[in-house]
Amino acid sequence: QERPQPGSSTIHKFVLLFCGLHVASILVAPRLFATHYRPLSPSEQRDWHGRVVGSLFATGIVFVALPEYLWPGDALAADEAFGTSDRASLACAIAAAFFVWDVFFCTAACQGWPFVLHASAGLFIYWHALQPFQQRAACFFLCWEASTPLLNLRS
Repeated sequence: QERPQPGSSTIHKFVLLFCGLHVASILVAPRLFATHYRPLSPSEQRDWHGRVVGSLFATGIVFVALPEYLWPGDALAADEAFGTSDRASLACAIAAAFFVWDVFFCTAACQGWPFVLHASAGLFIYWHALQPFQQRAACFFLCWEASTPLLNLRS
């Protein structure tokens, strides 16, 4: 019996979450990090907000994807190519939603075509993983996001 997958309403909710985190960063950063934030140029401030949202996504997605990769559900373990689980589908839906936000952010913030291409490729990959297709591999690759907050702290 086929289980229902997270649909567009799930993705819409997470897109709204990432937009909300972006707005929260805009409202909070000038107050909480005034000495570091206020001297930044407008483009550096936009970059700051993108890094905040990206770091929050990266931290959260690892907690969803890593357990599913290490201890997959029966259906996911039985079929590496087309197996699925609720948690793996949730991870792919969250990732797809993040990359929807990221495509718009990279375009609006004039981040350049390599960043827009990266965001578009991520959206394509994780959207198609919801079919389901290669969800365990998707969870594995989402674990690489663990490095994002550390890279953002260096910049």
